[in-house]
Amino acid sequence: MAELMAEIELLRKRAEDADMYETIFPGILEPWTESVISSPEERDSQFRKKVIAHYRQGKFRGRKRLVCHLSGEKHDKSLISAAHILPLCRSSLMPLYGLKEDTINSPRNNLLLCKPIEEAFDNRDCGVWDICFLRDLHNNFHMKIVNNTLAFANSPATPNNTPFKKLAGCKLEIPKGREPYHRILAHHAWQAHWEGVRKKYLEVADAEQYIPYHQFSWSGPDDSKWKEDLTRYMHHMRQKIKDKKDKV
Repeated sequence: MAELMAEIELLRKRAEDADMYETIFPGILEPWTESVISSPEERDSQFRKKVIAHYRQGKFRGRKRLVCHLSGEKHDKSLISAAHILPLCRSSLMPLYGLKEDTINSPRNNLLLCKPIEEAFDNRDCGVWDICFLRDLHNNFHMKIVNNTLAFANSPATPNNTPFKKLAGCKLEIPKGREPYHRILAHHAWQAHWEGVRKKYLEVADAEQYIPYHQFSWSGPDDSKWKEDLTRYMHHMRQKIKDKKDKV
């Protein structure tokens, strides 16, 4: 009886997590309205120091300059965001990626990006992800412009006015052995493609070409459950978007 009750409780929690999960990404139940983009002054200084140390940028702190992981440009730290990949307010969802909740503040769930790049990567105010990062066979992540209006507008991505279109295809420059969580960054790319379908700037065929990282990555015995759950979720959301598109 105790085992049955424990199983019921586990199923109930997973159902709650699934409901919450659908609120993370724009277009699932409702657009993201809460922005966690914040200035360096608003962020915890110890947390920023941890991210900077992890990515071996401590030598730039004395000069108050940091390096953007995408552009490679050095700028005043006020112009660089320590950006969560999965938002801080969604720590309860880390187990859906096979990770503990307290890893939400791991430096591996963060990137150092120029503010315009962060906003394009995670534009919650208008519910659009303009860019994502695609993984190649050598474990590098390359920037892709998902919404081409960003390229056509010649929008500046950095304080040096480097346009987004010039950065398209560039890879994240991360010190070896210090990579961000591939599974979360890759799932962001999957979601960005299907959000593009929902927003009508990508076709279904474009989104279906993207193969989720977790489906072909190495799996240990402890990985099977979260991968199964994430695959089911992705199938559900893909079908939901396709069905809605077919009705229009």
